[in-house]
Amino acid sequence: MVDIQLPAGLDINALLSEEEDEYKWIIPGLIEEGDRLILTGNEGKGKSTLQRQIAVQVARGIHPFTLAPIEPKRVMILDLENSKRQVRRRLSEIVEIGEIAPNMLSITCLPGGLDLFHKDFQNATLKAIGDFWPDILIIGPMYKMGGQLDKEEDSSKLAALLDNWRTMFGFALIMESHQPHQVITQQQRFRPERPYGSSLWMRWPEFGLCLEDDGTLRHWRGARDVREWPEKLRWGDEWPWVVDSRKCLMCEKDLSDNQEKYCSSKCGSNARSRTFRAQKRLIG
Repeated sequence: MVDIQLPAGLDINALLSEEEDEYKWIIPGLIEEGDRLILTGNEGKGKSTLQRQIAVQVARGIHPFTLAPIEPKRVMILDLENSKRQVRRRLSEIVEIGEIAPNMLSITCLPGGLDLFHKDFQNATLKAIGDFWPDILIIGPMYKMGGQLDKEEDSSKLAALLDNWRTMFGFALIMESHQPHQVITQQQRFRPERPYGSSLWMRWPEFGLCLEDDGTLRHWRGARDVREWPEKLRWGDEWPWVVDSRKCLMCEKDLSDNQEKYCSSKCGSNARSRTFRAQKRLIG
């Protein structure tokens, strides 16, 4: 019989007297070492794009949502759905050769999936992670990771494997998952925001976010810590996804749902006049 001993219990006063641990940020205010995030959303609505954008920005040293400079971190992507050709096309839209330092962003494309229930694939994945040693591992979608994830037993095995690697290397984990099919309740159709599969995946991560079709980031589980996740994103110019501040560009009042840039025609007119005056000064 193995002699197992639990850690000694702490007196409440000793526990409270310990110094507060500092956050070990990977993305300040957002993700620290060891965090787990599962991102869901409808197919083809931009969740893979958002994950690739986060990977590029973090590897370059850019905060994904504030766009402030941060310390660059090593990011590893295991894309289990898209081909190398597809990923290259998408990445070329947001980053150019030389903008990311060597050995800061690694991408492996496995469109046939990765059976993490097979020992040989486990060992190969473990070696790849150990060779690169990422700060963030982005992997998915989950249905391409093997097993029957609608079963509690298989989900528990996969979660335990990922937790073991996460503890071993200290990386934060971002996983993509599809949502369950639509359900009908009281003659209304809706699609659950949680991940497809066992309810374990609702309990497991620190953060569970659904990227809605309109760019809203909705939490489908209560967060385990207070973080600065934006409420809504929109398609941008420099980056595919940017924070939708919903503020008037002229006076910074909150915008209603049917207002895109200005809270009133007066603000829109003032903005156009200001632009015209600036152009006129440049011309003459």
